[in-house]
Amino acid sequence: MTTLVWVILGGTLVPTELMADWVRSLARFTPVYWASHGYREVILNSEGVAGVLPHVGVLCGFAALFVALAVWRFNGEADKQHWD
Repeated sequence: MTTLVWVILGGTLVPTELMADWVRSLARFTPVYWASHGYREVILNSEGVAGVLPHVGVLCGFAALFVALAVWRFNGEADKQHWD
């Protein structure tokens, strides 16, 4: 569900330029926004690696945040459930 909301807000289905201002400001807080805008820079504006480095940096920041959240939530002492 979260991914679907990110896809809608991030500009994958509808360009963010066509969205309301408040939606456009929320879109910057989704990784999909940065990925789709990076793709658009490469495809539409013929940008190279240097042109998409800010997008890649933000995506790496999201990845670090999600890894930190997963490590924080991981509980190695929890009982393991399995199917018999």
